Amino acid sequence: MSCHTEALAKDLQGVLREMGPFMSERGLYLAGGTALALYMGHRVSVDLDWFAANPLGDPLAFIHELKDNGIPFAATGVDRGTLHGLVRGISVSVLEYRYPLLLPATHLPELHCHLASLDDIVCMKLSAISQRGAKKDFLDLYAILKTHTTLGEALDLYRKKYALEDVGHVIFGLAYFDDAEREKTPKMLWDVAWETVRKSIREWLREYTRAMGQG
Repeated sequence: MSCHTEALAKDLQGVLREMGPFMSERGLYLAGGTALALYMGHRVSVDLDWFAANPLGDPLAFIHELKDNGIPFAATGVDRGTLHGLVRGISVSVLEYRYPLLLPATHLPELHCHLASLDDIVCMKLSAISQRGAKKDFLDLYAILKTHTTLGEALDLYRKKYALEDVGHVIFGLAYFDDAEREKTPKMLWDVAWETVRKSIREWLREYTRAMGQG
């Protein structure tokens, strides 16, 4: 796959190269906005979100293991199955995520890490939007639906990943932009305005609900 490293600042690339081998050896993969930016090159991303399919175990022991491997992780939040912190000034999260991957993670040799597939990332973005639609999540969803899949197909993937039939909460989230409107727009690398993103998602949602006989 082509790798859009231009979407990552040099210091973020450095931390990713530093953490990648350690995380990959332990079965962790990168998802979230940074993973999608590496696929798409649509916007600049500034943090790292690592996901673990297996239990992290004792979070303090995991932090010590990071440090023993030369990764200076400074914790800012620790809870069961969740770590938040900084590595050389870069925000890093490590999360237990028991939902199975739809497709195997993609190995990215340039950065020594694994990325969740686009099918998995779109499900995770829909999940985030169903809970609180941040502007970056709508921008990321737009990039995927513009180039990779349709909204209907994405919702089918969502049902499969999370073993759910009812996606009404996702439909509601896709129509709710109030919180996103108040947020600053991330630095974009694609020449697309927020108004275009919002209008496109509304139109895709109308098309989907019409096709489903809901509107």
